[in-house]
Amino acid sequence: MFEAEKINNRATGLKTATEYDGKPIMWAYAFLIDHTLIDAGCANAAGPLSEFARSHKVNRVFITHTHEDHVGACRPLSNHATIYARPQHIPNLKHPPELDQFFVWVARRHVELGQTWTLIS
Repeated sequence: MFEAEKINNRATGLKTATEYDGKPIMWAYAFLIDHTLIDAGCANAAGPLSEFARSHKVNRVFITHTHEDHVGACRPLSNHATIYARPQHIPNLKHPPELDQFFVWVARRHVELGQTWTLIS
């Protein structure tokens, strides 16, 4: 599932979710600010999210952490945007684990401000 909600003139909230029986199990949020996307949503919403990003001329994506509901569209987004992540997240982004369709993260982690971001090549 994919929904976009305009926040203001510069920012849009993007919601992606795994769907069950036509309803979202849990929404994951990404944010578009100008031409920068913060996080890449669920893999099962990669198509609509990537199309939205292309139509809004997204040219870079910052990944806050590597839970599947925040990195799902990295591969298609990398066709037209540069992906950035913290160095410790790059191995998991290059070789993501195989997860069941209904896998849901229960642990929450955060990005500490001021840490280095690295281009994924």
